[in-house]
This record gives sequence, C-alpha cells and structure tokens, in this order.
Amino acid sequence: LGTHECGWYGVKCDEEYKDVIRGIDLNGTNLNGTIPKVLSKLKALRSLNLSGNNLVGTIPKELANMWSLQYLNIEGNKLTGTLPSSFDLLESLESLILRNNMLTGSIPSLANLTSLYHLD
Repeated sequence: LGTHECGWYGVKCDEEYKDVIRGIDLNGTNLNGTIPKVLSKLKALRSLNLSGNNLVGTIPKELANMWSLQYLNIEGNKLTGTLPSSFDLLESLESLILRNNMLTGSIPSLANLTSLYHLD
C-alpha cells in the first residue's frame, strides 16, 4: 500500500496532529465479517460510522476502550447479541445509533454517559 492511513478512503485525521486518526466513515461500503476488536486501539477516534454494511456477529466489548469516541453508528447491519455493558465507560459518547440490526435483550445502564443526547 505505501500510503499513510490518513490518505485511505473514509479515514479522517486530526488537522493539527496529522498522524492521529479522528474519524472513520465506511458507511455503505459493503463490508462483510465482524467488527474488528483492533479498532479499540484507536484511542483518539471520535467518530466511527460502519452503517449500511453486512457486518455480523456481536458488538465487541473492546470498543468501550475508545474513550474519545463521540459518535458511533452501526445501524443497518446484521449484528446480533446485546449491547455490551462496558459501553457505560464511553463517557464522551454523544450519539449511539444501533437500529436495523438483529440485537436482542435490553439496553444496559448508560448512566455514566452524561454527554449522550442521541440514542437510536
């Protein structure tokens, strides 16, 4: 590949710190498979949009390690299982969009998410 990840499709990097990934938008790109747990290593990521794909499996609990995450959209996939209780650790999260999946169970307590204003 040889290209810095900030030049990849759907990747947005910080304006000041050019090597820090702030956003990933892969909406409607026909992704298949599961949500990679390795995404949780992107601690400075603020926005993750994986909506409108063919993602399967459960939502990785490791995503709760993304302490800077403000926006998470995983709607319109084929995700199963429940929302991990560890998501209560995402204190910066403002918008969480989960609709149009095959999730089951109840939503765990999100009491610590004081910035959350959009849950769908």
